Amino acid sequence: MFRSVHCLAGMLALATLAGCSAPTTSTSVHSVPDTALSDVVQLSDQLGDAQRDYISECMTAAGFPQLAAAQALTTGAAPAAPRTPLAPDPLEAGPYTADQARAYGVQGTDAAFEEPQSGFVMSQDSGYDSALSSCHDQLDAAGGPQAARLVGDTTRLISDMNEDFVQVFTRRMNPSIADRLSCVRDNGYPSLPVDPGIAISDLLAAVQVPPGTETQNNASESEVPAGSVVVAPPPPPTRYTPSDAEIAFALVYVTCGQTQNFVAAWRRGQVAPRRQITTKYQSTLNKVGPLLKQAVAETQRYTSNGVPK
Repeated sequence: MFRSVHCLAGMLALATLAGCSAPTTSTSVHSVPDTALSDVVQLSDQLGDAQRDYISECMTAAGFPQLAAAQALTTGAAPAAPRTPLAPDPLEAGPYTADQARAYGVQGTDAAFEEPQSGFVMSQDSGYDSALSSCHDQLDAAGGPQAARLVGDTTRLISDMNEDFVQVFTRRMNPSIADRLSCVRDNGYPSLPVDPGIAISDLLAAVQVPPGTETQNNASESEVPAGSVVVAPPPPPTRYTPSDAEIAFALVYVTCGQTQNFVAAWRRGQVAPRRQITTKYQSTLNKVGPLLKQAVAETQRYTSNGVPK
């Protein structure tokens, strides 16, 4: 199941390095098997962190400590499962332990991958907005002309690699997913479609299993008075509570996966596609790595020497 579309063969919201509108904690995506890819991911994380720290220090020096205060507010624990480029966790395909089945059912496993989030700033102060724009201009000068584009370029590179990987990996895993669904069908759910491409919501509906309930992690959107700068707390983590019937279904799904050694097949099935995709992009990775390393050094040098006035 590639969870971004809640679909058995559409699978995976594979890890990217994309930012979001509100500040978050480090974008680290854990250990990446391929060395060149791992280096690029880690350097991109370092550059993103250095840029964030630079802007935060610059704003504090300009008389606006709110950004640093917002970034210091975090919520949520480390994710229960990692999202790693070209190395998806088996939980992407649904629960594989009884504890996971009881916690997430089959439809709520996205919650296991959720990263901690930071607070954010809401401003109706033209002085704050002007200072923020100035700090970004200074950051562009500090990191060199390529630094501002590198994180975005790396995000797109990893996204392209993931898309290629998903296509190859899905073809390899479809037979195993179909076998697992056949097992579930034969163990109490005779109307279950054996279709790796089916959406999870349709899967549950086909066997008349009511889904659970989800509490969304919507950010605070309090009204900000004119001329004010407000530090908003981070949104609470997403909570999913599976129904009893969904838990029962998920437990059968887990048992079938364990009987068929699905997790081992999942991990084995990644090896060749990962090698294929990293080989395809090797020359690009080799070019991006040194550029990221230089941009990190330049940004950190300016930050450690003090923000330019």
